[in-house]
Amino acid sequence: MIWLRNFMCLGVLTSLFVTVVSIESDGIINIDVANWNETNNVFKIREILHGPTKIHIKNVYNFGFFIIQVHSFSNTVYLSPSNTSEDDNIGVNGTNIGLVQMITTDEFDFYLNGIDHTHVLIVVTGYDIKAPIPGGCNLTFETEDAPYQKLHSSQDLITLDAQPPGVFPLACESVNITIDFYHLFLEEQDFTSESYFLGIEKMLTPENMIKYGRKIPKVTGVAPMRRYFVNYLGVGAVYGIVTDFHGFKSAYVPAVSYGCDIKDDNGCTGPTTTLWRVICGFMAFYGCFLCFMGHRFFQFNLFCTGFIVSAILTYIVISYSNLTEWETMVTLGIVGIIYGGAWLLIWWKLKIPILSVTLTYFIAGFLIGGVFYYSGPADLSLFRSDTNFWSVLIGISLLITILLLIISHWPSNIIATSFIGAYIFIIPFDLYFGGTLRYVILNVIHRATIQHFKWAVVNPPYQSTDVTFMISILLMAFLGMYIQWRHIKGRAPFPPSTNILDRGNFGRVFVERNGRNYNQTENTPLLRNIERNVYG
Repeated sequence: MIWLRNFMCLGVLTSLFVTVVSIESDGIINIDVANWNETNNVFKIREILHGPTKIHIKNVYNFGFFIIQVHSFSNTVYLSPSNTSEDDNIGVNGTNIGLVQMITTDEFDFYLNGIDHTHVLIVVTGYDIKAPIPGGCNLTFETEDAPYQKLHSSQDLITLDAQPPGVFPLACESVNITIDFYHLFLEEQDFTSESYFLGIEKMLTPENMIKYGRKIPKVTGVAPMRRYFVNYLGVGAVYGIVTDFHGFKSAYVPAVSYGCDIKDDNGCTGPTTTLWRVICGFMAFYGCFLCFMGHRFFQFNLFCTGFIVSAILTYIVISYSNLTEWETMVTLGIVGIIYGGAWLLIWWKLKIPILSVTLTYFIAGFLIGGVFYYSGPADLSLFRSDTNFWSVLIGISLLITILLLIISHWPSNIIATSFIGAYIFIIPFDLYFGGTLRYVILNVIHRATIQHFKWAVVNPPYQSTDVTFMISILLMAFLGMYIQWRHIKGRAPFPPSTNILDRGNFGRVFVERNGRNYNQTENTPLLRNIERNVYG
């Protein structure tokens, strides 16, 4: 349905003056903005570069200044008001770039360089002289006025930097300009140029940013012109900034990031290494097993529960070390086996169901806490505080644990294993098909392991792929509960409570399993009435 969405997007841009022209044989693009007015102040064209190009803008007289911006789909381009070297410090290089030009005459020339056959969107936007000048109080970027943004992406975070706006001819320190940040998600795993340019076109003006973008809550504790975003790998996002000074608005040049290299066929979808492919395969198997047979194989579930919890805690502890990926995985595996075995030994020794299932219930509560933050509250200023964040998360986990313990133990264990198993089963598919549900847990783990993550805007896309996976999790979980309940009917709710670690009981266990007893005395009956709990 991408074609339908793109067609509909064309209809929402009626306020823009749209013209598509061809580059003349001498490499000149002529732009006539004589039709500009207060309600129609944007001129945009799409082109394919064929060598250095001159942009000639004429009939500019209705506004105080304009911003010329160029967006390229994949390759960087260079824009300058001069046709001299790129080292003149008056031009800018990138994929989402722009320059401010105060209107002193009615004609201007700009020069654009880029790789041949690069698809570009060229936009000219006019503003009143009383409107804030985006980047007009620039201190660190290359050009005198910097209306563009700079994005830096890591595996987990996207960092946005911009320069403060100014108002002509006032000093930067003497004006109070309202600054609001917005972002707009593109379709998940849609890496086409059409989707890219349509997303940008919906974020060119202050009015469109407000209409189509999601406003980002104000964040205290970071630089005023810096924002952090969770990197939803493979989901394109357009970032914009709207400034307002006494009702006069202007917009920064929108910037786009996919959080990955779209030129790399494997960089944005699915696991990229053999190790992670193996892990994804194991997770799908274990999730399915846990969902439909987690309670039946109770002791195996105990081992895996101890493994998962200890592996997560160990990962948080060693996250700041310099271990390689393989070293980290080996460490997690060893610690997980040790603690998984220890948790199983506790059951063998104590045989207390209410104790053994507590860890499973806590994981279920932890998952629900992750869903709570994923659904929006993580962006509230209240939860920027680590104390508040972790207190509420632990509180939700404990509350769910207590509620499940109040219910009879085996139905609660079936509920918990079914939902946890369904979620684990979906994660590999979420990774392969470009969903974001895996970030329900990843965002919580990253909060504990990544610097500045508490300032990051979580606000997930939650699009059709995510809705499909969420429905799949619910259906699979209910089916798992039904199958497990049917299997447990008429059987003992938990395995036999024999303590095989107790020396006095070992002989009896051996008799029950093998029919022989080497510790018999003259007082031992030849026939023993041994009651067995049927389980499994």
